[in-house]
Amino acid sequence: MAELALGELRVAARYPFTSAAREFVKSLNLSLEGIMAHPLYSACVELGERRVAECVEGRFNPAVGDELECKLAVLSYPVARMIANSMGSRPLLERYASGEAHACARFLDSEDNAVVASIVKELDLDYDGRTMGLVKFIHLSADLAKKTPRWKLLSRSVESGRVEADENEVRTLMREAIREEVKKPVEVKNIPDELRRRTKGLRSLLTPERHDIKIEKVDENALPPCVKAMVAMLEQGAASHNAMFVLATFFSNLGLGVEETVNIFRRSPKFKEELTRYQIEFLSGEKSNTEYTCPTCVTIKSWGLCRWECPVKHPIQYYRNNAKTGAKVIKKEADK
Repeated sequence: MAELALGELRVAARYPFTSAAREFVKSLNLSLEGIMAHPLYSACVELGERRVAECVEGRFNPAVGDELECKLAVLSYPVARMIANSMGSRPLLERYASGEAHACARFLDSEDNAVVASIVKELDLDYDGRTMGLVKFIHLSADLAKKTPRWKLLSRSVESGRVEADENEVRTLMREAIREEVKKPVEVKNIPDELRRRTKGLRSLLTPERHDIKIEKVDENALPPCVKAMVAMLEQGAASHNAMFVLATFFSNLGLGVEETVNIFRRSPKFKEELTRYQIEFLSGEKSNTEYTCPTCVTIKSWGLCRWECPVKHPIQYYRNNAKTGAKVIKKEADK
C-alpha cells in the first residue's frame, strides 16, 4: 500500500474503524509487540489507555493535527479496543463504544459530502440519499426509538422495504452504526502483559465500587472537597465548563433526579433554566443514548479542580464513604 497523504491520514485518524485505517496499520508490517517497542509508535499504548478512560468519561477528543499525531491516533484505536474488551465489563465496553462514536459524530458534523459518503459506504448503511433499508433502519434505531417516538416505524414513511430518513437523521444513525462497530468482540486471550497491567489499573479506576446510590436529598457533609469548591464557584458565577460538567455528572451518577440537579444549578447568578435542563437531561442519558460518567480524581486534578488529596480515586467513592443520611445504598452484582 502506498503511503497515505496527510489528508487521507487525517480521515483515517478521525475514523479509525475504516479500511484505510486498517490498511495503514497493516502497511507498517509490525506486530503488536513491535509497535510497543518502537521508538515513536510505542506512545500509542499510553494513548490507547487514555483513550478508553476519556471515552468512558464522555470527553474523548482525539488530536489529529500533524502526521505523527494522526498515526498515533490510528494505532491507539486497536490498542484501546483490546484494553476495553479485556476489562470484562459490558457496561464499560458500552460506554467506551459510545465515547468513540460520539467523537466520530462530532467530526462528521464538519465533513464535506465526499467524506460523509465514504463513511456511509464503509458502514454499509444501505442508504440511497433519501431512504434506508428497513432491516438496517430497525437495527440502528432500536435504542433511539426507546427514548424518542420519531424513531419508531409508526412515525415513518415505509415503502417497498425502505424507510425515509433525512441527512441529519442518517448522521445520527451513522453514530449508532459506529458504536456497533466499536463494540464488536476483539481477541484478547494472548495480549501482552503490559496491556493486561494497564487494563487492570484502568478498570479499578473506572469502577471504584460495586454499589449504586439513590438519593432524594444531598448530604452536604459527604460532598468531596472538590465538589464543595465547585458548588461555591457556581454560586459566584465563576464555574468553568469543566466544573459544571463535573457537577452535572456527579449528581446525576449519584441518582439525584433531573429536577433536583437543576435546582443546584439555580444557585448560579448566570442560571438559564432551559439550557441547564437540556444539558442535564442530555448528560444523564434522558436525551441521549449515554449516561455520562463523572470524571475520576486524576482527570479532576488535571483540570486544576482538585482541592485535597483524598484517599479515593473517584468523587462518587468519597460520597459513598461519607454519606450518612438521605441515601439508600444497594449492593450490585458484578458486571456480567
